[in-house]
This record gives sequence, structure tokens and C-alpha cells, in this order.
Amino acid sequence: MNWLAWRQHRKQFMIFGLILFVFAIFTVLTGNHYWHEYQSTLATCRQNPANPSCSDIEGSLGLSFGAFLRVVYVTAIGVPLVLGLFLGSPMFSREYEEGTNKLVWTQSVSRRRWLTVKLLWVIVFAALYGLAISLLASWWARTTNSINQSRFDTGQFDVQGIMPLVYSVFFTTIGFTMSAWFRKSILAIGITLGLFIVFQASVGEWVRPY
Repeated sequence: MNWLAWRQHRKQFMIFGLILFVFAIFTVLTGNHYWHEYQSTLATCRQNPANPSCSDIEGSLGLSFGAFLRVVYVTAIGVPLVLGLFLGSPMFSREYEEGTNKLVWTQSVSRRRWLTVKLLWVIVFAALYGLAISLLASWWARTTNSINQSRFDTGQFDVQGIMPLVYSVFFTTIGFTMSAWFRKSILAIGITLGLFIVFQASVGEWVRPY
């Protein structure tokens, strides 16, 4: 059954692995550069406090690294959605649409074991993937946190710490729940996307502050 789960999802796992590899290279290279530029600016300001750039370190560094910051943050927020849409949502609905569930259920493997193995593969993968994104994004954001102490602000909190991991598991779970409930891939994808928008728009503003 594990072999079957790997065969069914290997392309998705490989594509996500490639995305993670590219993101890791990007964060390591730009994150190191960002941190060293920040340390260099601090050293310069200690020697010459009258330097105009010292009054707005965030602004001066933001001109150079603002685009990199947006890439890191958008990736950390978007990965849970992508996992929900392309890993969770087609999980069961594709089986029903293609009729492969009937073939599996006529074999010696029970439906419960079939379901358990598929869920474990996808949930563990989503958790590990979210953990990797969490570690990379949090490490990259250490410079921004040092500059403006804004880690708990809306938009910052969602991309650091355990939040990318939590969101990855959460939206993957929503994806395959909708997939099993409605048995239509497009419908499951649409509902997952809608719930993602609702959560992102509401939790940070109306729930988390209280």
C-alpha cells in the first residue's frame, strides 16, 4: 500500500521538492546578504551617527531587499494554499472521477487501511514541508525582526514560527476533506481556495488580537 501511495503521488512530491530546493537556495543566499548588509549598516552608524541613512535603517535596506522580502513572505503564505489545492483537494476526488477506488477496494487491502495510508502519507508530507518552509522563512526574517521588532504584526506572524507548518497541515486537511465530501476535484479546489481567503482575511484581523 505504501508503494501504491508513492506511485500515485510521486510527481506531486517531486515537484514540491523542487520548489523547496529553489526556495532554500534563494533564502540562504539573500538572507545571508540581507543580514550582513544590516550588520554593516549598524557598524557604519556607530562610527558616524550623523549619516542620513541611520535615521531610517529599515527604509534604506528596504529599497534593496524589499522585493526579496515579498518573495519569501508570499511563498511562506502561499505554500499551504498550494498544498491544499494540489495535494489535498485531488486526493479522493480523483479516485472517484477515474474509478480507481473501485479497483483498490476489490483488492485484499481494506478500505480503512487504504484511507489510513493515504492520509498518513499526505499529512506527514505536508507537515514536513511546512516545517521546512517555517524554518527557512523564520531564519530569513531574523533581520527584519531585529530592525523593527514586528514579528507579531499581521502579515509577519503568519510566515514565521510554526504558522506555515500549521497552515500547511490545516489546508491540506481541508483539501482532502472537501475532496472526500464532494468527490469533485474542481469543487474541492474552489472551496479550499475560498476558505483560505476567508481565514487569511479574518483570523489576523478579527480573531488573533482577542
